[in-house]
Amino acid sequence: MSAPTPLPTDLDGMCEFLRRSKWDFKFVSRTLPDGTQRYSANVWRSDALGGGHKCVALTAPLALQAALLSARKCRHRRQQRQAKRVKAMPA
Repeated sequence: MSAPTPLPTDLDGMCEFLRRSKWDFKFVSRTLPDGTQRYSANVWRSDALGGGHKCVALTAPLALQAALLSARKCRHRRQQRQAKRVKAMPA
């Protein structure tokens, strides 16, 4: 098995990577009362498996990376649950 491709570390690169990989995504920034920026992101696909949880980070690329990892993990779990249901159904 080959090593996974490293994710881009800049915002433009991360957005392009998600588009090429056919992921939908949304990220927003928020300024906290102390003046620091926080970014939240969500990544999903428009199918039955959906996406992951909203993730928060200090930079937009990190928030998108975390959201992508969450989406992959959640989709994998959902896919495995569906496979178990299909296997358990009587013929």
